[in-house]
Amino acid sequence: MADVAGVQKELVRDVVFDSGLQVRYECGEITCEEFHDVFCRETKSQPTISALHRAGSDIFKLNVAIVPVVAGIRRAGYRMGILSNTCKAHWDFITPRYKLISSVFDLTVLSFEVGAMKPAPKIYEVAANRANVPPNEILIVDDRDENVQAAREGGFDAVQFTSTPNLMQDLRDRRLRFNY
Repeated sequence: MADVAGVQKELVRDVVFDSGLQVRYECGEITCEEFHDVFCRETKSQPTISALHRAGSDIFKLNVAIVPVVAGIRRAGYRMGILSNTCKAHWDFITPRYKLISSVFDLTVLSFEVGAMKPAPKIYEVAANRANVPPNEILIVDDRDENVQAAREGGFDAVQFTSTPNLMQDLRDRRLRFNY
């Protein structure tokens, strides 16, 4: 983002993260256009909105090791969803690049659409409502401990993702049956 704006990285960190702009964006409090406007005003720069969003979104890499696990769970007939703290620019960036998202996951609960981010209870409540099952029948896998703890406090089963082998063990411990 600093490169496309022609400014120092520290300024971008201050404007986007330290100011809370990214949190407001991921909570859906501001639109893509409003994010761009604030960014340009605060950095005194004028990157195009598409260049800025592409630069801010080009951080995602597919975790190749998890793909066969996800595919196996899907083939076994389990429903899966995505519960993500994200903004519209990130979501629009990853969904066409990673077809797995639309072909494997049955539902999505995205912070910018819901108006709440993990670990806030609201986003977990929305997830259970959209899944149409009680929280204790949902396993949440998240890489952040505070999100795992919040899910557990909301009545969900939850594990922290640290590696694919560890997740495999967590799934085996829960007696999930799938061909992997």
